[in-house]
Amino acid sequence: MFTSKHLKSVVIVLIGLLPAFASLANVVGSWQGELKVNQNTSLPMIVHFSQQDTQITATLDSPAQGATGIPINDVEVTAQAVSFKVSAIGMTFTGNFSDANTIIGTFTQGSAQLPLTLNRNQDSVKVPNRPQTPVAPFTYVSEEVSFSNPDAKITLAGTLTKPKRDGKFAAVILISGSGPQDRDETLFNHKPFAVIADHLTKQGLAVLRFDDRGTAQSEGNFATATSADFATDVQAAVTYLSTRSDILADKVGLIGHSEGGMIAPMVASNNHDIAFVIMLAGLGVDGVTLVTQQSYDIQKLMGKKEAALRTERQQDTQLYTQIVNGMATDEIRDYFLQQGLGETAASAKAQQLGSDWMRLFLGYQPQHYLNKVTSPILAINGSKDLQVDAKANLAGLERILKANKHPDFEIKSLPNLNHLFQKADTGLPNEYATIEHTMDTQVLVLMAKWIKARI
Repeated sequence: MFTSKHLKSVVIVLIGLLPAFASLANVVGSWQGELKVNQNTSLPMIVHFSQQDTQITATLDSPAQGATGIPINDVEVTAQAVSFKVSAIGMTFTGNFSDANTIIGTFTQGSAQLPLTLNRNQDSVKVPNRPQTPVAPFTYVSEEVSFSNPDAKITLAGTLTKPKRDGKFAAVILISGSGPQDRDETLFNHKPFAVIADHLTKQGLAVLRFDDRGTAQSEGNFATATSADFATDVQAAVTYLSTRSDILADKVGLIGHSEGGMIAPMVASNNHDIAFVIMLAGLGVDGVTLVTQQSYDIQKLMGKKEAALRTERQQDTQLYTQIVNGMATDEIRDYFLQQGLGETAASAKAQQLGSDWMRLFLGYQPQHYLNKVTSPILAINGSKDLQVDAKANLAGLERILKANKHPDFEIKSLPNLNHLFQKADTGLPNEYATIEHTMDTQVLVLMAKWIKARI
């Protein structure tokens, strides 16, 4: 679906030659519409068409997701119709003019086909209110930094915040969740990592947050990387902080969210100098269990029948287990063809599930890493988290850490919070964009207090 993992700001676009110069005037300008994702969620979309001689350029904005200037490719315009592609997110649009100011068409991404009507010269879409996002001037130092990962031969870019006074500081490295994330972990115009960094820095800590490899200002190829590769990026950040005269090298800890909550133990299992680990909605179960539980919980809350969910979960568990055990990508495609999917959709599913990233994720066993972590561990989940179930994952973490007689760990389930640690009604992902607050304050206070007690 149309998510912020794929929506990153970019500059101008591929040019499409139009069949008739006169047709250009029909489409030049800004058009906007509401993409109805489901009965509870709509995403505003704005398409900007510009004319230069017999050429047209176009870009796409998704204001609710904080994404602007997404390149539009292969634009075709006639007196009756408009079509274009957005290669960056695998999306196409085809539509017809119903009048001079309305294009009625279809948005397609993967196997999803949704109606989308674009209207000319509508009022600007209001950017969602995000009251917690820090705004300069800050009461602390905010420094743009870069550091290298020699194993991957890439340079990563980020922001280091620290108190505005002389001295050496304990430090935190923030590790983002799945998908290409910028240093603020921007999602639906929320910037949770900027909020965390702001709070912890005001509490006297230095905080390093950085763009994922291949994202924003960081080098590298995100698409070919796995969680193990991202772990080397985090280790490079640890090494970088150890070279700084303003950082206490023996007091550098990790905070990871979602996938970042599994990467943090991966790093700490190989580096016993890590001062502490905080897992925000981190994994306490294997990857297959996590993915099937996530699908079950979300679809159940959306009204799917229990019997169908159980059958689907059983089938998915069998498929994912085969993938972990080495099922070839062509075999995955054939599986979905047998399930009735078309060639294009089956191939897309196979590429996704057969990727190196997904194979590692599905095969992830938390005890393999947690058994080797000697650092203090704080694990926090929201009780309404439908992506990483609090009950199952926190129970799994507690079993592993108790069995290993880990000397210092704390497990916290916080009521009514979702996967982003927002106060939520249902916990469904479609609420993320509609909730104004980015992160519940109790999470920020809990983390700061817990860290201070250990440094």
